Amino acid sequence: MTSADFDDHRGRALLDRPEEYYAAVPRHGARVEDHGPLTLFVREGQGLAVLCTSRTGMAGPLQATDVQKVRVRQRELGIPESFEWVAETTPKLRAAVEESVLVVHEHPLMVLDPGTPAAPLEAAF
Repeated sequence: MTSADFDDHRGRALLDRPEEYYAAVPRHGARVEDHGPLTLFVREGQGLAVLCTSRTGMAGPLQATDVQKVRVRQRELGIPESFEWVAETTPKLRAAVEESVLVVHEHPLMVLDPGTPAAPLEAAF
């Protein structure tokens, strides 16, 4: 799929799936701290890495000051100052993160079109 394909209903549904994952999975091994439009997952014990992401369904404004507040909290906790998000669903977060003087490393969101037949398992090796 191309980024243009995400504009239709099916594409939006595909983008919702990783957002649902990011909102649900870290909760099993982390304490959740809400910081305005951002959510910080703080690992408790062994398990998932610390993660800060935008709130699912966030529609309000997002500023560099929101990012700075979370970075202060991350420093207080002695954890990495890092953020993860899906650019197609939260495009405002990149500007806020960059304005807070963090470097953004971009990784493509890879999605297999549901209409594409999967290769047989033995052929994949």
